[in-house]
Formats: sequence, C-alpha cells, structure tokens
Amino acid sequence: MLQERASTLAASKDTRPEVQEFAREMARFRGQQLGRLRAVAQERGLRLPGEEDFEHRVVLENLEPLDYLALSRRYAEVQVQALEQEIRGYEAAARATDENTKRLSAEMLSQLPQRLDAARRMHEAVQR
Repeated sequence: MLQERASTLAASKDTRPEVQEFAREMARFRGQQLGRLRAVAQERGLRLPGEEDFEHRVVLENLEPLDYLALSRRYAEVQVQALEQEIRGYEAAARATDENTKRLSAEMLSQLPQRLDAARRMHEAVQR
C-alpha cells in the first residue's frame, strides 16, 4: 500500500520525467497487485496491513511536502528500498510449506526484479 500511495503521489506532482513515467506504471501495477492480495487475504480470512503502519505513514507524510527534484530523489530511494524489502519477503515466503503461499510468492517474484531494475535506473537518473 505504501508503494501504491507513494507512486500515486509522485505521479500527481511535478517530478522528473523518469519519475513520472515510473510512478504512473507503478501505481497501476500496485493497484492490480493489491486487488490480487486482497482477494487472497479475504479467501484465507486474513487482514492486510494498512494505514496503521506508523513507519509507512511517516514515509508518506515526509514525501507530501517535497517538490520536483527533492520529491523525485526521495521517491526513487523509497521505491528501491521498498522493492528490495518486498523481494526478500517473497523469497522467504517462497520457502513456506504451504503450497498456496509458495505459488503466490512465485507469482509476485516473477514481476518484481525487473521493477527493481527500473527503480534503480530511475534512482541513478535523478541523482545526476
């Protein structure tokens, strides 16, 4: 949810072109991914973490007042860090004994490395 909200924010503000493009695509992807995760959570009687996550709320609150280059740079940093963390989480989940968890993890992992590569390229571009 953090990445969807951060991407929506970055896409809606004046940011570097690389960031605009990445943020629009990431917001679209995250919307679809969250729909899938919500369906799985509901099917299993689980609740997804939400806005009550203090750390995520702070990250978003710190992004909101930034503009152009500062927002572009911080958004790029957030995306790289969040994607790295997310990949580690799905890699750990892929080692679970539950076959459904393994399948979901594999599905998510198949989509994330190329997004991390794109986030790293975006990060490099806005540092120049």
